[in-house]
Amino acid sequence: MSRAQTCASILGLGLMLSAASTEARELELFVESRFGADSNVFRRADESELPETAGGVWELAPRLTVRDQQDELQYSFSYQPTYEQFFALEDGRDAGDISGFDHNANGTLEWMADPATRINLDGSFFRQRRVREEFVGVPTAADPVLDASDNEYLQRGRGTLSFYRQLDPRFSVRGSVSHDNFSAERTDQSDSISYSASGGVDYSLSAHTKVGVTGTFRYRDTKASIDRNPLPPVPPMPPLPGNPNIDYTEFRSNTQTVDLSFSLEQEVTEHLSVVLAAGPSFFQTRDEQSETRDPDLLGPIPPTFLAFNDDQSVFALARVTYYWQRGRLDVSYQRSEGGGGGATAAATIVDSLSIGAMHQPTREWTLRGSFNWNRRESLSTESFFGLDTRVAGFSTSLTVERRITRHLEISGRAFFGWTNRDEFRLATPANPGLGTNASNDTRIMTGTLFIRYTFEPYVF
Repeated sequence: MSRAQTCASILGLGLMLSAASTEARELELFVESRFGADSNVFRRADESELPETAGGVWELAPRLTVRDQQDELQYSFSYQPTYEQFFALEDGRDAGDISGFDHNANGTLEWMADPATRINLDGSFFRQRRVREEFVGVPTAADPVLDASDNEYLQRGRGTLSFYRQLDPRFSVRGSVSHDNFSAERTDQSDSISYSASGGVDYSLSAHTKVGVTGTFRYRDTKASIDRNPLPPVPPMPPLPGNPNIDYTEFRSNTQTVDLSFSLEQEVTEHLSVVLAAGPSFFQTRDEQSETRDPDLLGPIPPTFLAFNDDQSVFALARVTYYWQRGRLDVSYQRSEGGGGGATAAATIVDSLSIGAMHQPTREWTLRGSFNWNRRESLSTESFFGLDTRVAGFSTSLTVERRITRHLEISGRAFFGWTNRDEFRLATPANPGLGTNASNDTRIMTGTLFIRYTFEPYVF
């Protein structure tokens, strides 16, 4: 509930401030209908006791956008609910049991306080069962998807307040504070909440070259819990051995991260630009395990502190962008800290590679292609009893768009994704049922036809 309130507050603040604008505001609505096929509706692994289930899917996704980009106070707010209806499931299951609504919203607000000062507020929120490849043209998350959701809800709320000030023609300063809250419907999937603050300076060596330094502090708290006495059947996890009066075993991890990054931005030509950044990162991790049980029978169990750990790494970013007359190519690599994934209650180090291309051979036709690879490794102490997880995978897609009229557009997309997940949890004499050592692969193939109608914008 707090995540929805946070997002609503950000959007509400922007709409309230936008009322002061004297320039033209614009309200846009489009309705998109999608028909497709999915090879793995429930995102099941190859090694799962239950087989993969293919099926058809129809989606209806209207999007409402209000914006003003012609004033000192510029904003854009979008909301897109998606109704998803499955049909013709391979296992004959009632598709009505898994059909339903997903929700996405985002907003940006930019205030030019004076010609040299800019303040930005950005917020986003999603609640959905299957993480989608994109929403209103931008990724749903800045870092890779934490895990396939297996048709259960994931929820994420994010907000960033940033400040930029040009002190003189060459020297500028900037700062930001951010909040990120991720939660999963299943208790054995980790929830993650983080707070971060950063500040930096930039210096222009020339009209085409800029260098900078940035310092960032981040605090992340993650947790996951395992039901020790689930009601059968709950595949693929059977009831765990141990004291039947113990209800849950909970794993928690707190990570504090300090980054120092040195950057170089170079406009090589009018068509080619390069961004490079790298620097050391320092981590301090605190891991806990605790159990809950019937207090009337056994009394409360105090939290069990397990370990502290200090570690360090190198974070980096490399991005190359190339433009040509009818398209662009983006290639980027990033190594950074991220939230936990799946049943690991720990922060992670994420390596990701992204390649995206767009080309418009004519005004009516647009071709898009993408390739994304990422690897996520949990960051925890060696004695942590939580789940040590390594997740690696890639996805690729090809989209063809055709504009029929100024308002009507059709497109088709083919998508393939593969994820490998390695899990290890230490078994102990006190908790022999918690030991885990497994590896599994998940494959997804989808094909989708999109039909979009955009109404004439309403200017007010």
